[in-house]
Amino acid sequence: MPSPMTNISTPPSPSIITHLILGCSSSINNLLALSALVSNKSVFSFYTDGSVFNIGTPQSSSGLGWVEYSDPHQLLTFKGKSTYHSSSTRAEAMAILTAIIICPRSSKIDIHTDSSNSLLLTI
Repeated sequence: MPSPMTNISTPPSPSIITHLILGCSSSINNLLALSALVSNKSVFSFYTDGSVFNIGTPQSSSGLGWVEYSDPHQLLTFKGKSTYHSSSTRAEAMAILTAIIICPRSSKIDIHTDSSNSLLLTI
C-alpha cells in the first residue's frame, strides 16, 4: 500500500488553477468547480495515479486521476490527460498537483501514491 504524505502547503487561492494548468477548458472548469465544492473542508485524503500510453510514439499521451475519499458519502474524482512529453512520472506528478490545487489554504492533505519520484517532482 502506498504511504501517505501529509501537511502539504496549498496555494493562496483557487485562481492558481488557471495559472498552473494549461489545456482543455473543461478540465480547468472541472478543477475550479471541485475547488469551490470543497472550499469549506480542511482535511483531505487522495489516492492519485498516472500512466503513459504509446510511449515513444507520436500518439503518446499520459492519463492521470485521483479520488478524494475523506467523506465516504461524497467521493470526489478527477481525471485528465497530457499529450506533451508524456511519462508516467509526469502523469503521477500532475495527478498530485491537481489534487493539491483544489484544496483550500492550510488544509491537511494525505496523498497516497505508488510513485515516490512524482512526490519529489511535485514538492
